[in-house]
Amino acid sequence: MKPSLKNPPALPAASAPPGTGSAGSWEQRFRAIFNSMFQFICLLEPDGRVIEINETALDFAGVTPADVMGQPFWRTAWWQTHMGSRQQLRRAIQRAAAGEFVRYETELKGLNDRLLAIDFSIKPVRDPAGVITMLIAEGRDISGRRDAEIALRESETLFRHTFDNAPIGIALVSPEGRWLAVNRALPRLVGYSERELLDMTFQDITHPEDVDSDLAMLEQVLAGKREGYTLDKRYIHKNGHVVDIQLDVSLKRDPQGRPQFFISQIQDISERKRYEDSLTHEAHHDALTGLPNRRYFEDVLDERLYSGGLGRRRQTLLYLDLDRFKLINDTCSHQAGDRVLRELSRLLSERLRSGDVLARLGGDEFAVIADCAGAEEALRLANSLIQVVGAYRLVWEDRQFQLGLSIGIAVADDMTRSSAELLKRADTACYIAKQRGCNRAQVYQQSDEEVQQAHSDMDWASRLEQALDEDRMQLHAQKIVALDGRRSPGLEVLIRLREPDGRLIYPGAFIPPAIRFGLAGKLDRWIVQKTLSFLQQRDRRGGDGGMGGYAYLTLNLSGSSIADPDFKPLLLDTLRETRADPARIGFEITEATAFGRQAAAKELLDALRERGHRILLDDFGSGFTSFECLKSLQVDGIKVDQSYTRDLVHDPVNQTIVQSICKIGQCLNLEVIAEGVEDQQTLEALTSLGVRNAQGHLFHVASPLKDLLDETPTLF
Repeated sequence: MKPSLKNPPALPAASAPPGTGSAGSWEQRFRAIFNSMFQFICLLEPDGRVIEINETALDFAGVTPADVMGQPFWRTAWWQTHMGSRQQLRRAIQRAAAGEFVRYETELKGLNDRLLAIDFSIKPVRDPAGVITMLIAEGRDISGRRDAEIALRESETLFRHTFDNAPIGIALVSPEGRWLAVNRALPRLVGYSERELLDMTFQDITHPEDVDSDLAMLEQVLAGKREGYTLDKRYIHKNGHVVDIQLDVSLKRDPQGRPQFFISQIQDISERKRYEDSLTHEAHHDALTGLPNRRYFEDVLDERLYSGGLGRRRQTLLYLDLDRFKLINDTCSHQAGDRVLRELSRLLSERLRSGDVLARLGGDEFAVIADCAGAEEALRLANSLIQVVGAYRLVWEDRQFQLGLSIGIAVADDMTRSSAELLKRADTACYIAKQRGCNRAQVYQQSDEEVQQAHSDMDWASRLEQALDEDRMQLHAQKIVALDGRRSPGLEVLIRLREPDGRLIYPGAFIPPAIRFGLAGKLDRWIVQKTLSFLQQRDRRGGDGGMGGYAYLTLNLSGSSIADPDFKPLLLDTLRETRADPARIGFEITEATAFGRQAAAKELLDALRERGHRILLDDFGSGFTSFECLKSLQVDGIKVDQSYTRDLVHDPVNQTIVQSICKIGQCLNLEVIAEGVEDQQTLEALTSLGVRNAQGHLFHVASPLKDLLDETPTLF
């Protein structure tokens, strides 16, 4: 039956001893003792509901009995730290209700969100028939308070009861170190019986390496230099194994100040030590491969750099990046990728020498600290690692995969003072190795032109990433006009980078390094999602697909996006979700992009054309593959590269090429657009050659897309 919150049941009363008065007065005394305990004590029903709780616990949380009586213990204020602690408590109650003594360390929450570390236990109480009728939950402060202080405040009887039944070891020890009294927990902890311990000194069971530090502390307490001490030390169990303990010691003196005995509290912290060691290992090592992680690796590298390395040999850093690893994750699964990382970690470790340190920095990137005489020895080591990866084969679902390894090498010099500096050099060298075709090693040389270019690319990559995070990329657009004036202009969407100081950076500065650094696809995604979402918002307000008075709008797609298998579904999903009008949204790809990735380009362009989107082949004529692209891909128009419109008036060869392109457009029913039209003479020449659409500063200098769509476009 659930107890009433207004009338909580009385504490279970023991039979009153003869001569001690009535059962009621005995219960009052017991309650006084119960409420004066420094431990948090709570009596629970077997299902976990609160029967009684002492004032110590109530005061700590600032609650009243009415707040908690009859409530499930895990719902009370003390346990509102996090869900894990409540779940752990519920499991502990279930175990105790089944007859088990449960004990563990946890945290309780008090006033002003104060947290207290607690040694918590739940003990079942049985009636004479052996039925569990009640649970006793006890919490002991293990963050500073001493059991000895409790003993001094309680009566001798209560102290004896607490002493005997405490879940941790408690002992009274003579100033010479002999055990005077031990509670029941201490023999269980060290394996010796109470009688055996009383014939011994604490030195007899202390680990030999810990005796001197313990004795030194005792001498300071005896000399009055300190009141007590806390020490982590080791006991030797009777069967020979080591027991890690936390020892809390205080000294009881007589009224004249003479030492009487030490009060020692002995807590088994073996499990905590194992847990701490486990946490330390987890904090320093990668969970997947078991290798040191980046943080620990940098600490080791810094230590070696600051200590000057090992003798005359210099510390050398190898930065390892797997080639074609993304292919495995994309075509197989992340489980396959994880298997590759684990197996290659083992193979690479086996190839390294004693003293070398291999770590996983993250993803498919690793690093090695090696003691090498110079760059030549480092290259030999790097090439041996490349051979290890080259010989490895992943067989997954009847398919076989081979990987490569690109390595950047940086040798520390006398001026190298940090791991971050050396890592950056090795990363730069690895980037150059990737740019040179992968599966090779590259030594960092500060004076190399490629190093300077790599530094510039990496700087731009960082600036671009930061600009995307801070929403400083901006959409601009340039008009595409119909020279006959029969339709409204179109727009080509462009991108600009707004620096923190307000300066606008044009794409000619950041697009090439973005392509080299693999960020072009990320920019494409941003442009597509930002543009289509913007048009959708405008369409909800004013209709016309959000285009205002413009006939259409085109978006550029890079080779990175076309080759990315994840881009096609993302693009198609975005077009559907934003309800983009296919007749008014077109896409541009360069002929170099299309020819270099014909299969992927055809698959993507076919899907877009099937939805009704127009496709333009940009920079037409800039390479040797222009006509081959027209044969292999279905496009709706071609944009004449501005290298042919520049100086068109005075260059008969360019005139002939442009005229040929126009005739091809007429034959294939393709729209022809001339790019880079800057002056009236060029416009007149283009018109005479048959060009009907143009784009350039003569008509419009690119400006923010929002401003363009808000204005009424003028016909040419």
